[in-house]
Amino acid sequence: TTIMSAPAFAAIFTSCSTRFVSPVALFVYVNLILKAKKYVWIMTPYLILDEQLENALTLAAKSGIDVRIIIPHIPDKKLVFELSKSYAEKLILSGVKIFEFAPGFVHSKTVLVDGNMATVGTVNFDYRSLYLHFENGVFLYKCDCLKDIEEAYHIFENKLDGVIKIAITMEG
Repeated sequence: TTIMSAPAFAAIFTSCSTRFVSPVALFVYVNLILKAKKYVWIMTPYLILDEQLENALTLAAKSGIDVRIIIPHIPDKKLVFELSKSYAEKLILSGVKIFEFAPGFVHSKTVLVDGNMATVGTVNFDYRSLYLHFENGVFLYKCDCLKDIEEAYHIFENKLDGVIKIAITMEG
């Protein structure tokens, strides 16, 4: 018996949540996270999670999935930066690894899952992108360009002087 695998494809998605339209980008992100078998790597300038995303990320990490998030170390909006960092403790305690890119501002909005699925687009991991703004993204499955996306993550990761891992200090 021959097992057929799905062919590579790319699909555009848009998200503009109204009372008539569901938050498509949120559904794409949550489903990607929950489909992971090995890893979920995320780059986003803003990390202001709703309950569904926070639960998906913590569940994945607690299930042994390597969940990494890269956010900027140098913010473009100080209040949003501090709010983004407020989500770090719970995520880190659940096993999510959060890194700050020290040399500059990260404005990439990418999610890479197991090297065979990804999204690239305008959708941040924040309430405004997911529920209020009109945003666009591309879902990629088994496309050749996924190797380039994975390489970009490795470049960030291997540039040890440019990435700071956020740690939580527990006081007893």
